[in-house]
Amino acid sequence: LPVGNGRLGAMIYGDPVNEKIQLNEETFWSGGPSRNDNPKALEALPEIRQLIFEGKYQEGEKMVNQHMMTERNGSMYQVVGTLELNFDGHQNYTNYYRELDLE
Repeated sequence: LPVGNGRLGAMIYGDPVNEKIQLNEETFWSGGPSRNDNPKALEALPEIRQLIFEGKYQEGEKMVNQHMMTERNGSMYQVVGTLELNFDGHQNYTNYYRELDLE
């Protein structure tokens, strides 16, 4: 079950006896600082817009892929830590389910 608010996140695994929560935080990434933009993007923007306004969507999409998409893959979230909780005496649980109620 994924939970979070965009800045903090977690994946919840386990059961009522042995809960496992894998934690993420927005500043904890793989690798060093990296740019996820393409320096050619701004220069290509007017031509891409023109192609779209002219209804030449396939040509515009091709230019977007060539000039706007990043040349490098960005970094990935890394696990900050894993929280393990053990609840003795809950081994005989029944009708267990997880639910997310946003209200």
